[in-house]
Amino acid sequence: MTTRTAPLRAAIYARYSSDLQSAASIPDQVRLCRRLCEERGWTVVEVFADEGKRPAIALVV
Repeated sequence: MTTRTAPLRAAIYARYSSDLQSAASIPDQVRLCRRLCEERGWTVVEVFADEGKRPAIALVV
């Protein structure tokens, strides 16, 4: 059985894309994702955010 010693790394990608969402949606998404990563013992190495368009997605993919 292999034991992992280093925590998994995670990148967070948050965005809003409709008039029904606001810019506050992005910090809320990041906060929730950080909480999930912390609960699972993952290390957040980067946060990407887009407001309406997807230029940051190219950095993730």
